[in-house]
Amino acid sequence: MIRFEKVGFRFGRKSGGDILHSIDLEIGNGEWVAVTGANGSGKSALLKLMAGLYSPDSGSVFVDGRVLRQGHSNASNAIKDGIPAVGIAFQDPDSQFVTSSVRREILFGLENIGLQDNERQRRMGDAVSLFDLKPYMGRNPHRLSGGEKQRLLL
Repeated sequence: MIRFEKVGFRFGRKSGGDILHSIDLEIGNGEWVAVTGANGSGKSALLKLMAGLYSPDSGSVFVDGRVLRQGHSNASNAIKDGIPAVGIAFQDPDSQFVTSSVRREILFGLENIGLQDNERQRRMGDAVSLFDLKPYMGRNPHRLSGGEKQRLLL
């Protein structure tokens, strides 16, 4: 579950320039939610707050009951501290790939959060199974279909 309590966020420190102001939101496990709005209305900021890529200026963001604190200004820190991850597949998947194979792409993130080899292998197996990636392990991520790229990103 993802929960926002009175979350405020702005770019920079200018007073009155809030992108999000006092947001209360709860998204239950398995629930599907559509976020719509004009350009610049805060949709991406909202998602990045959920994923721990941004920290709120006010209020709190919770993932499965655990607060993403100021020290969790990136997803890697949150995962290290045992907070479940929220993944985002941005509009241009190709700009997010940093390796030359699906296998290396999965391992890259697991290595960056400092997991031991046996835990990396276990989690990679879980991800491959969950997102049905086994047929693509040796392929270049840039050569996958759009849907395959999105599954790999998540």
